[in-house]
Amino acid sequence: MAKTDANDGPTTTISATIQKYLHDQTALRPALAGAASGLVAAAMVTPLDVVKIRLQNQYFSHDVQPKYKGTFPTLSKIWAEEGVHGLFSGLAPSVYAYLPDRIIWFSVYHGGKKHFAELLGTPPEGTTVVHLLATLTASIASTVGTSPLWVVRTRLMAQYAEGPHGFKYRNTSHAFRNMINKEGYFSLYKGLGPSLLGVSHSLIMFPLYEKIKSVMKEKNYGIHADGTFKNSSILIASSVAKCVASLLTYPHEVIRTRLQTQKTFLVDQSPDMGVARAPQPKYQGVLQTVKVLVVEEGYMSLYRGLTTSIIRQVPAGAISLWMYELVLKW
Repeated sequence: MAKTDANDGPTTTISATIQKYLHDQTALRPALAGAASGLVAAAMVTPLDVVKIRLQNQYFSHDVQPKYKGTFPTLSKIWAEEGVHGLFSGLAPSVYAYLPDRIIWFSVYHGGKKHFAELLGTPPEGTTVVHLLATLTASIASTVGTSPLWVVRTRLMAQYAEGPHGFKYRNTSHAFRNMINKEGYFSLYKGLGPSLLGVSHSLIMFPLYEKIKSVMKEKNYGIHADGTFKNSSILIASSVAKCVASLLTYPHEVIRTRLQTQKTFLVDQSPDMGVARAPQPKYQGVLQTVKVLVVEEGYMSLYRGLTTSIIRQVPAGAISLWMYELVLKW
């Protein structure tokens, strides 16, 4: 294991931490469980992700007829116009993103619970405060670490070719190259602000999930004789926690989608016109985006795609947490 002292830089410290982590089977198991749960959930709900993104990104006003109307009509329309490829657009970056995202999240959460429990002198399973601190740390780490993949995923799911601000990508690598060349490296971190605000979703969901399990254990509800939870209990706890968190934190998803799908341009260079200033983007930050959405499309625009999100997130969250607990038992 790498030795660190006052003269070691952050790279040495991080390297030592990673080496220690990779040799810690207790920490590695929840990381693998998190990766497996994310992959399964991503594959099963991709069509609903596509529908949600299309609805969130769709401009709406009284004198503009929306192309997409509701979850199932949108599924039907995408199927008719784009086929299976349209319904599963963005699956590749979803898979690429979920692996590191879930590995980072569950491993940091697991290690965080242990660390904060020792720091605060609580039992190994910790308290609500311990769960909150561990969830916050894990969510920030995974959000920052995987942001470019989620931006590309959103672009692929929402892509359209109409108008000067339209975009059409062939695949994940083409999207990366196109965005970097035309919009710069920072385009890969669009929507990071609302994504970090979205940490509140996990701050609500996972402590609530742990609390529901704790109550179930106290009431001896859905518990096996050996003290482990039945699969049905895990599904109930995860579904309730996911649904409550989704309802309370949804607007940040719409804001994030609008920022991520908005094309911004580098300074235009033309032999005829010389150098011109890049056009000002419509959406500029979280608060300004909220203001524009409310003024132009009404307050309900902040909840566009909510029904699809609930339909999508309940099974996705349930599958993810159930798979996580299942892998941990192996």
